[in-house]
Amino acid sequence: MTSNLKVLFVDDDVLMRRIMELFLYGKVRAFLALGSAEEALEHLKAESFDVVISDYVLPGMSGLAFLEHVGRIRPESMRILVTGYGTREIEQEAEGIGVHAYLSKPFQGEQLKGILAQWEGVNR
Repeated sequence: MTSNLKVLFVDDDVLMRRIMELFLYGKVRAFLALGSAEEALEHLKAESFDVVISDYVLPGMSGLAFLEHVGRIRPESMRILVTGYGTREIEQEAEGIGVHAYLSKPFQGEQLKGILAQWEGVNR
């Protein structure tokens, strides 16, 4: 899978950010990993991303609140919520704010690749 997507990944876990960077290296056009929603929102003011992936638990603003902000300022971006605390309530709340995909940790790289390929195929 090599795509033309620009991906923003937000997770306060340094190891998770590094794993995602290594996994997506050479598979997407651009990748940026940040540790907080607030930092990511600053980047989104100046730069657009095709896909924004956020962990549910973040310091400060939650991943759901962050993705809701992303939906308002960058409605064209696909939004994906990742969580290790998956419940049906969280999934329903994510759907309610327009999150496009939901992944429970640990997830397989193939799951993410499939979601990204589907999004790119729809938005060509």
